[in-house]
Amino acid sequence: MNQIIRKLGFQIGLLISIIQILITIYLYNFGSFVNMKFGLLIIALNILFGLTTIFMVKKRQNNIITLRESFSAYFITILVSILISSIFYVVFFNTLATTSKKESIKKELFDFQVQNMKNNHFSEKDIQKSIELSKNSNPFSLSTVVQSSLKFLILYSILGVLFSFFIKNKSSFQEIPN
Repeated sequence: MNQIIRKLGFQIGLLISIIQILITIYLYNFGSFVNMKFGLLIIALNILFGLTTIFMVKKRQNNIITLRESFSAYFITILVSILISSIFYVVFFNTLATTSKKESIKKELFDFQVQNMKNNHFSEKDIQKSIELSKNSNPFSLSTVVQSSLKFLILYSILGVLFSFFIKNKSSFQEIPN
């Protein structure tokens, strides 16, 4: 992996993570953590900035990029974004956030989950199981955040492979002229 990919991936990933941190702080102070608009905004920003990284790398390499380079640029951007924003989330909610605010957010997430299950016609038995499991869960724990982050990393990676496949203009096995 070349220096251009590493540098741009890190810089743009850092930029996305800063935006996500600002959104988290905004939601903590003024918003709702179950607002679908902010969730979709974060997903869209990660995808958009991941694609931006690919196109910037391609442009800096004289419009020549392989599948591997394209995916690497996208993946580094997403990985840096997820790592930094997840670390902030865990540290913020386990050191700076007030207990009452964390309980309020936890209740909001819990109510949202139960309402979604009812809206999707889950059985009462399944809803009760979910309620019992939710009582003991901690959405601010390191293990919960890591689990969620890994799921998103896999989702973004699948999308990254698809995007990279369509954006590449050289096979990884072809020799690229200097």
